[in-house]
Amino acid sequence: MADAVRERSAAPVIYAELPDTQHSFDLFASVRARAAANAIEAFLGRVRSQRAAASGH
Repeated sequence: MADAVRERSAAPVIYAELPDTQHSFDLFASVRARAAANAIEAFLGRVRSQRAAASGH
């Protein structure tokens, strides 16, 4: 899936597998779901800050 999107997108495409997460993990509250959400938030924050630094913002 990520490769197909990369072929069609001018923007960077990042694919990350989250081991031990369930499909729809964000719909059901659990310790594992919270850990996955925290990891996603940290990852996206890092990507955003790197893009901002690269663009001078």
